[in-house]
Amino acid sequence: MTLKTCLHQYQIHFELGNIKVGPETDAPLEKLLQELDRLNESARLPGLADRLNANMIDKDKCEAFLSFFPHLPSEDLAPFRQTSILLEDEELGLSMVEPILPAQFQAGYTVEITGWMYDTIMLLRLHIARDEQLATSTILEVKQALAKAEKEVQRLEELKERIAADDYQALRKLLDEISFVKATRSALSAAWLRNAKALLGLDPQNESYQTELREAEHTHRSYFEQPSMGGMP
Repeated sequence: MTLKTCLHQYQIHFELGNIKVGPETDAPLEKLLQELDRLNESARLPGLADRLNANMIDKDKCEAFLSFFPHLPSEDLAPFRQTSILLEDEELGLSMVEPILPAQFQAGYTVEITGWMYDTIMLLRLHIARDEQLATSTILEVKQALAKAEKEVQRLEELKERIAADDYQALRKLLDEISFVKATRSALSAAWLRNAKALLGLDPQNESYQTELREAEHTHRSYFEQPSMGGMP
């Protein structure tokens, strides 16, 4: 069964960014992937590798997820009848930073309904194998990038203190730079958090994974709790 046939048979819609595709949509997969390209372009952070940007969705994972979806057993598809599925839902595991390889989507997955949004959009959790080695290496890379971002934020904040209060143009330019670095820092901390959760999910009794998750949660939360003159956390 193709994706279009599946959407028609079960009256399912997928939502992504500004579009909603369903039984009435021609070439639904192509339209979703085109919208994904647009979203990723707007979420891209210059200087940060896409694979470390938690705000981007992996196109290969998304395509693999959508390609396998019609092959779910009919008893698994039936609850989705006349509902919408939000592809930005992080529990689907489609983020660039999620330690899942596209081939793992192609090999198959199961879905669990976790709730509703606005009574029409179904929220799901995907049950699929996470890659422990990929999660570990991603966390290491994220921590290195976070350390650099922290130093850059500190440098810019110190520079801000030396700018004359009435030099509005210079101050505005600097605040924009601080905002950008903090946005990068937030994306990195989210990547750390997602991979730490994945590791603990693989081995819930692992004390080092428990510690990793606590550190990731603390770091990610701290960026949103501290006052920020520079815009985004």
